[in-house]
Amino acid sequence: MTAERLRYAQHLMADRTRSIPQICRELGGIPSSTLYHYLHADGTLKEPGCRLLQNAPS
Repeated sequence: MTAERLRYAQHLMADRTRSIPQICRELGGIPSSTLYHYLHADGTLKEPGCRLLQNAPS
């Protein structure tokens, strides 16, 4: 997971009409477990997601 992809995932999850499988496909076929490792179901960051974005180059 890259910081760019994580930000995009947050954007996609804000659209409540999209399903998790649709989001995962749009993100390149990532497993939903990877998505949920970084994000809560409402699209807010979990600790690993916060760390990823904090360590990402600006």
